[in-house]
Amino acid sequence: MVNIKYTTEENQKTFQRFAFWSKFIAILGFISAGFMILVGLPLLLVFGLGIVYIGLGIYTVFMTKHLWSAANQAKALHNVSNEAELTKGLLSSFESLSHFYKMRGILILISIILTILGAFAAGISILAAIQNGNFDNINNINPNSSIYDNTDLQDTLKNLDSTNY
Repeated sequence: MVNIKYTTEENQKTFQRFAFWSKFIAILGFISAGFMILVGLPLLLVFGLGIVYIGLGIYTVFMTKHLWSAANQAKALHNVSNEAELTKGLLSSFESLSHFYKMRGILILISIILTILGAFAAGISILAAIQNGNFDNINNINPNSSIYDNTDLQDTLKNLDSTNY
């Protein structure tokens, strides 16, 4: 068994730093989850994508709750009176932290899989467009033409002026 000095000032500072930064990241997580849910609500009315945003927001809330718990448990370690309390508090804090990392790892794996699937789908779409001839006119683009060339617009306005309503 490791001999832990639970009353040292250095350990108390370490617990405080861990608690501070864990809470800071947890607050950012809760804020980002709130934004995901807020963005998901109007998207729910227009697109089915809103369900994904709201689902990710709710998942982020539960994931971040574990980090918040780990921070609170580490902060409580500041006032422990014996080694048994310290051990119990550390195990409890690490358990909450392990839940956070497990959920975060699952989210990262899902993101990687969706990125690969999206890149694959984009590649297939581009190949299908090339095969169907959608890019045949790309070689006929005049490099000297300007995107600000508005001769068609001017002709349309002249025709509108010449007609009587």
